Amino acid sequence: MKYYSPASEEFREYFTDYVRYIVSEYEIKNLMLDHLRYPKFSEESDFGYDFNALDEFAAKYGIAKDEAYEISNLLFDSPHWENWVKYRVSLVTEMAQSVSDAVREERSDVTLIAVAARDTVDYFYMQDTIKWIEESIFDGLCLELFESDIDENDPIDDLGYLDGFVTEKGALVGAYTGKEKFLFTALDTSVGADLLTSAISQSRNIGADGCVFGDLE
Repeated sequence: MKYYSPASEEFREYFTDYVRYIVSEYEIKNLMLDHLRYPKFSEESDFGYDFNALDEFAAKYGIAKDEAYEISNLLFDSPHWENWVKYRVSLVTEMAQSVSDAVREERSDVTLIAVAARDTVDYFYMQDTIKWIEESIFDGLCLELFESDIDENDPIDDLGYLDGFVTEKGALVGAYTGKEKFLFTALDTSVGADLLTSAISQSRNIGADGCVFGDLE
């Protein structure tokens, strides 16, 4: 899988034009954007330290470039960490807005859905999904509810797949998608038929509009 920096104006224009082409040339009714995010954060692996992003960040916040470049080593200990996270979140949101505007201009009838990989901690994937919904950038969210996500330091990190993970995490996002926006759950098929069946039932209980199945072969 390849990730491209949303700090690259060339990439933003290319991707937006590509999406515009798809909705103008094909009679699709729904469009789901999967990887509108940064790769998963960990203290051993953080992303976004390309020159475009670092130089723009340094200029925006009026700091020396060497201070910006040092964030990758200091992470939480950097005095610029909070702003660095906000900056990358804003880049992803700007990308989301650009794509949304292009689709609305071409096809106002297309339903736009974005995959939400993270709902509580910004710096994991740099997604501001609440803003995406509140400002109608997207018409709904597809929330990833894969078993591998359970260990990601959520308030519900101790829950197992059948002990409330789908219900509580799904309900959390469902609270701000509400009845006006769509909510889909992306479920982990590798957990087996019994667990998957239960996860589907839990999704229905929280009012999800449907399910998307990952790794279904």
